[in-house]
Amino acid sequence: MTPDAISPAIALFIKTLVLLGLALYTIFAFVMIRQEKLMASVLEERFEPVLKMLIYVHFILSAGLIVFAFV
Repeated sequence: MTPDAISPAIALFIKTLVLLGLALYTIFAFVMIRQEKLMASVLEERFEPVLKMLIYVHFILSAGLIVFAFV
């Protein structure tokens, strides 16, 4: 299917669904930050700083992805 065959309304609908999905994924990444904070208050682990760094990198990348999608 060529891009010319897709009507503008369908393309807008698909773009809206993609942006909505990316927004939900970014919210999920934010919830992971909250869950890590709760877990850190209950458990003491050696790899906690690494896990915290990975979670923040994940959130930053997911937020960057939604910004990239808007541009």
